[in-house]
Amino acid sequence: GQRCMNWYPERIESEQAKSPIVLYPTPGLSTFCTLAGPSVRVAFTIDARCFAVSGTQFYEVFSDGTFTSRGVVADDGQAASISAGPTQLLVISGGVAYSYNLATNVLALVVGMLGTPSMAGFTDGYFLALLATSNQFQISALLDATTWDAADTAKISVFPGNLSAMLIDHREVWFFGGKAIQVYYDSGNPDFPFEP
Repeated sequence: GQRCMNWYPERIESEQAKSPIVLYPTPGLSTFCTLAGPSVRVAFTIDARCFAVSGTQFYEVFSDGTFTSRGVVADDGQAASISAGPTQLLVISGGVAYSYNLATNVLALVVGMLGTPSMAGFTDGYFLALLATSNQFQISALLDATTWDAADTAKISVFPGNLSAMLIDHREVWFFGGKAIQVYYDSGNPDFPFEP
């Protein structure tokens, strides 16, 4: 058994060929664009628009390979996170949260979070922020990445330890700890909608 990479086989129709199959190379990859900064820490698409964080810059990348900076963000060298609502993005980079208005192209600092945000998410009209080195998450006001109430936080009490990641899939919020996972859903509770 052998493995063939970056080549595709094609059957030769001529009966006088030395071999019944020939290998042709696949097209190579070409650079689409090069953003400033040491590395792209996140890329995100919504409604045929592409956004990326590289170094301290928040970019919009266009379909022809050009790009423009939409603002400056914090950079700690770690992965950044972007989530989208209907009219806004929540960008978390370097432990700082930013809201980006898709209509006005304005990037603004988010205030009101109880801790250092590490990951962003969106479901059922709420932006969610996972708070670093804790077992807590916080939700925004409905459809508003700029408004965060201190009372709109929750602690994962099902297992001990800090949360390391968050994933939103099929309207469920999955919280990952060091050795356990807890899933939350939108219960419709008007005081705080997300429950285990």
